[in-house]
Amino acid sequence: MIFQALRDMRQREKSVPRLKTAVACLALVAGALFPARAGRAEAGLRVVTIHAKRFGFQPSEITLLQGRTSMLRFISDDVTHGITVEKLGIDLLFSGNHPKEVTVTPAEAGDFAGRCSRYCGAGHSSMVFIVHVIR
Repeated sequence: MIFQALRDMRQREKSVPRLKTAVACLALVAGALFPARAGRAEAGLRVVTIHAKRFGFQPSEITLLQGRTSMLRFISDDVTHGITVEKLGIDLLFSGNHPKEVTVTPAEAGDFAGRCSRYCGAGHSSMVFIVHVIR
C-alpha cells in the first residue's frame, strides 16, 4: 500500500511539468488565434463616415467628445470635394475613388464650422459641415 502511494506520487510529480507545458502551449495557440485582443485601444477608436454629394454633406452635423480621439472618414459620392474645418486642423481633398481619413482629438468644446473647399458647382456655397464638440 505504501509502495502504491509512492508510485502515485511520482506519477503526479511527472504530470505537473507536462501540465505546465500544456498550459503554456495553449496560451501560445490562443495568442496566435486571437491577436485582435492586443489592439484593444485601436479597436475602441470611434469612426464617423461622412459622405459628400452635390451639394451637401451627409450627415451635415456630427458630435465629438472633447479630448477623445475619433477618425473621420470622408467619401465623395460624385465629384471631387474638399473639407476644411480650420479650428480642428482638418483640410482634405477627396474623390469617389479615394476616400480620405483624418484623426482628430478636439482640445476644446464648442461648435466648429466647416465647408467644402473645392468648387463643385452652382450649389457649392451651401456645402457646410458642423462639428459639435461636447465635454
